[in-house]
Amino acid sequence: MKSLRIRHLVQYGLGIAVAMAMSLLFVNSKVELDEFRRVDADLGRLRENIAIIHQQLVELQAGSSRNYDRISAAASGLREGIDRLRQEQALKPVIGEVAAVEFQADLDLLWQNKFRAVEEFKAQNALHKNLIQYAPKNIEDFIMQLRQNRNLKPEDLQEVENLLNRVAVRMFIDHNLSLNDDLDVSGLLARAREEMTARLPEDLLSESSQLFGRLQLALRIEGQLFSALKASASSRLDDRIRELRELLRSRLDQEQLTARNYRIGLYLLGLLMLFYLARVFLRSQELSQHLESSLNELEFQKRALDEHSIVTITDVRGDILYANDRMCEISGYRRDELIGNNHRMLKSGKHDAEFYRNMWRDLVRKGKWQGEIVNRARNGRLYWLATTLLARYDERGKPWQYIGIRTDITEQKKMERDARLLARFPAENPDPVLRMGRNGRILYHNPASRVLLDHWAVREGHHLPAEWQAVLRHCLEKNRIESHDIHIG
Repeated sequence: MKSLRIRHLVQYGLGIAVAMAMSLLFVNSKVELDEFRRVDADLGRLRENIAIIHQQLVELQAGSSRNYDRISAAASGLREGIDRLRQEQALKPVIGEVAAVEFQADLDLLWQNKFRAVEEFKAQNALHKNLIQYAPKNIEDFIMQLRQNRNLKPEDLQEVENLLNRVAVRMFIDHNLSLNDDLDVSGLLARAREEMTARLPEDLLSESSQLFGRLQLALRIEGQLFSALKASASSRLDDRIRELRELLRSRLDQEQLTARNYRIGLYLLGLLMLFYLARVFLRSQELSQHLESSLNELEFQKRALDEHSIVTITDVRGDILYANDRMCEISGYRRDELIGNNHRMLKSGKHDAEFYRNMWRDLVRKGKWQGEIVNRARNGRLYWLATTLLARYDERGKPWQYIGIRTDITEQKKMERDARLLARFPAENPDPVLRMGRNGRILYHNPASRVLLDHWAVREGHHLPAEWQAVLRHCLEKNRIESHDIHIG
């Protein structure tokens, strides 16, 4: 018998070891690969957003797009993706803590620089587009104003118009956004302004100065816009993310190779486990008969408990989940009226709040409570129960059900109450009350017992008649209460 038990223990231990090994192999062959792929996809989305930002910057600068929605959405997606990597610490399990901290710091810094550059470009571009949009109209209006001025000579008017047309063509048609071209256009503006100052009358110099001021502002902002565009389109953030993806994929290749080896081991252990399960199945057939016998025994014990005791099962809130027939009988409620309702429906109001607090405190801390409770039946009748409450715990060690086993002690409590009343008020009791010693000597009698003493022809201090002394000794020896009739007259 002992050797059989040892063999079973060895088999169970071997099965547990194989199961644990298979679990370890399974975890290492799948979980980390999924994490790698998720992070790689996140980094891919970051690069997609960067590409959208760069494309939109070019389109905005070229004037083929005037809507900032796509660049704003891409910038928001880029920021959220970088924040999510930091908050979830997604890089740490796949490239290591040190490398993750370094890469995350670089991503945060590069994103902040790109965000500032993009916002600067958007502001400069909006101002530049506004100036460029109205500049041709400003030149046209100024030419119309020149034509209406009578103080301007025809040859000066023609020369000024030619200068303004060359400026317009150079700035808005032939102009390229480069440093050297900006210098050429700036020189043209300076020469045109100097020539017009020499040819225009005094009353037009102020309007001319304002016009050339706006044109020079547009040119200066255009130069700043070119610098902002280069800063916004910097590839440093994209390069860093590409470097991170390359590192990630290198680690992924290593993990895939390791995972393949784990899967081979998992396959071999699976074959071993199949053999082990076959042996366990044969053993389970033997145990199933024993289990069935045990279940029958438990069912019998439950039936015996239901026959003897009042049983309920509640959840942690006190809502009734089960009530046996004796509970329905003593409470006066049907089973469907009890189940689903709270145990408070049976409260009698005879116990204060402190009583219930102490009961719940012991039940939570100790897992059990014993005591006596008076409840109220459906018809208003009060009944006493000697109660034992037990907590049933879940796998986390927290109570999730409470089982109550009770015995009806209503009659016992009534007898105790009557005995207390008799002991407190014997002189006022309309029935005969005698107090006697163990030897049958009468120690006290109330007025109502005078008829008995006269019948027995004895007085206080005397002994009972012999037959009643025998009854008294019998009750004391057996520690029991008996009822006897006395016939007088």
